[in-house]
Amino acid sequence: QPHLEKFTHIFQQHAQNVQHSLDRMKNGADFLLRDPLAREAFRLANCSIRFSQRDSSLNKAYRIEHFEWRPFQFAFQLLNVEGLLQKNHQDRQILDLAWFPTGGGKTEAYLGLIATTSFYRRLNPETQHRESVAPSISAIMRYTLRLLTADQAGRLIRLCGAMNHLWKMTDNTTHFAPFTVGMWIGESSSPNKFFSHPDYQNKSTVTVETVFDHHIRGEELPESSFIQFTTCPWCGDSSVGDVENWEIIDVPSPIGSGPIPKLVGRCTMMSCIFNERLPFSCVDEDLYLHPPTILLGTVDKMVQ
Repeated sequence: QPHLEKFTHIFQQHAQNVQHSLDRMKNGADFLLRDPLAREAFRLANCSIRFSQRDSSLNKAYRIEHFEWRPFQFAFQLLNVEGLLQKNHQDRQILDLAWFPTGGGKTEAYLGLIATTSFYRRLNPETQHRESVAPSISAIMRYTLRLLTADQAGRLIRLCGAMNHLWKMTDNTTHFAPFTVGMWIGESSSPNKFFSHPDYQNKSTVTVETVFDHHIRGEELPESSFIQFTTCPWCGDSSVGDVENWEIIDVPSPIGSGPIPKLVGRCTMMSCIFNERLPFSCVDEDLYLHPPTILLGTVDKMVQ
């Protein structure tokens, strides 16, 4: 009808956009079929997502026993996988927005892509050596509120734990640092440094050392602390929230300049995947010395 004619070009444009998205999904599937490294990275990512959602050792509050991909989650990954893994691909000029209601599963959709990218960097001969010597950040996530950031951190830590578990099960003998999550939220919530500078000590500045000193003296911990979880993000045990189960260790520098500090926490439950190490830090200096796989922060920290 005449009054609908002015909308014809809008409909045609939308139809073209739909067809373009369908073509990109098909291209993504074809890419995975023809590229064995991309396919293996995608397989490991899917196994990790499944393990981090359904494993019987998870606390029941975190476990989704019958988790499986929803159509839009899988479609979003097929839509983006080729552009993410091929550095000169034309899709890198496109910004895809996952628009879905709260609780609908957006996070899992892009976690699948983050895991795929992270595994691919280890499997790809072009980046494998770099990742073994000085691993890089695979994804940066920004949130407007610290509470939202803390909520997402638990999911990310479970994913990295699952990724580390799956990687150990592969036949790859190359040494890599664990996949980790770094929370970058500002000194009012977490320490910026390991130790106070002997010549520039400021009583109002909290360091990792300060938190340990408060604990040793039996004093209440400062608001700015590396203890960001009262319970383990995997099994729910309370030991993760105890300073006794955290320590600063020395590890070799990737550039061979001597040992550098690293903050390490663990869950004391023997059956927990994080019994040896929690793949997490929220200390700025630690994140600079040991770049995490996923950097999670608030907008105000990014602005600074």
